[in-house]
Amino acid sequence: MSEYLRKNIADPDLSLIKVAAATYLAPTYLTHWLRKEIGKTFTEPVLERRMHAARNYLLNGTRSVGEVARLCGFADEAYFSRRFRQIRGQPPGQFRRRQLNPDTPQSPSST
Repeated sequence: MSEYLRKNIADPDLSLIKVAAATYLAPTYLTHWLRKEIGKTFTEPVLERRMHAARNYLLNGTRSVGEVARLCGFADEAYFSRRFRQIRGQPPGQFRRRQLNPDTPQSPSST
């Protein structure tokens, strides 16, 4: 399953059903297994991997936030930005600026 997620993380249509089919497991069994083995729902590790990839794209390139969102499997840039902010405490663009220029003071309007 882990390998399938790694290879298909950019697919905005990635779903429990697709992963279960690719791993020859029933979706209910896969759900149960994930809960038992890692204590998470299917969407949690998917989101974690997507956010990790987003962080890497933001810090190691000049792609736009919209392009990063698409590369990480988000069809909607606004949804990506909301989820990123929930997890990182700041929007993706601000995260990039602060990480790449930590000594640059941020103006109140950019927070």
